[in-house]
Amino acid sequence: MEGVKLLCVSLSIICLTVHPALGYEVSTANSVVRSQPGKSLELSCTYTADFDSPRIEWKRSDLQGSTTLIYYEKQVTEKFRERFEVYDKGMRITNAEPSDSGDYMCEVTAATGNGFNSVTIKVIIEVPPKVPQISVPTSVTNGGSAELSCTETHGYPKSKYKWFRNGIPIPVKSAGNSLFHNSSYILNIETGVLLFNPVTKSDVGEYYCEASNGVGPAMRSQAKKMDVYETNVGGIVAGVIIALLIIALIGIGIWFAYRKGYLPRKKDTKPPVSYHQPPEVTTDDADFKQKSSFVV
Repeated sequence: MEGVKLLCVSLSIICLTVHPALGYEVSTANSVVRSQPGKSLELSCTYTADFDSPRIEWKRSDLQGSTTLIYYEKQVTEKFRERFEVYDKGMRITNAEPSDSGDYMCEVTAATGNGFNSVTIKVIIEVPPKVPQISVPTSVTNGGSAELSCTETHGYPKSKYKWFRNGIPIPVKSAGNSLFHNSSYILNIETGVLLFNPVTKSDVGEYYCEASNGVGPAMRSQAKKMDVYETNVGGIVAGVIIALLIIALIGIGIWFAYRKGYLPRKKDTKPPVSYHQPPEVTTDDADFKQKSSFVV
């Protein structure tokens, strides 16, 4: 057949028929569709006439990576029947929910089975962030390390983070900033982690973070203070010595009380020994022994 190439893999019995003259093209009006909870949205899926009454399938890959079949054999699957409607060259979602976010695949197969193509549409149901939660150590040792975290999981798209110290934004890089040039840290705006290593006295202050995803206003966390203190080696040694002296004094006190009899001594647990006097020999027994000695 002219214009048709037959491709075969030498190590396989599978052969693919390729039609370079036929387009079998599938397209969409918008590869990214944004909406808000409670609203309706349209996903278009158009294809060329080469398919000739094709078989259409819709699938969704959610944010957790799980793929689910939406439309198959000319009907919407039971899970999506209430809010999803598939029509000629498109699909409509009503009363959108945050869980509707994900990648939607429109797969088109020709009636003859020789032609196949697909298009992917990214759906983003925009949800503003809530107040983020932070974790800030209250006190750290000078020269040590400290990790501060900021977390917000409600909003979509995923939030990005900013950190503040005493109301001043902390730059991603401290180099060239006169307010933070003495600080050594790594700030990850994607995860919200702020890591100081090493910690210095200049890092003392009140910290809070902001989460934003471009939907609604940025949300600010509560502020928490972090103190930096020096390691008191002399105090630690003095504390150990005092603890040892106290233990020694307690031991001496117990020994003295035992010697003076203030503490009960250990009782002897051996069982008492009883002595029994042998029975006395009666006169009758003596006479019997004497008489019997004369009987031969």
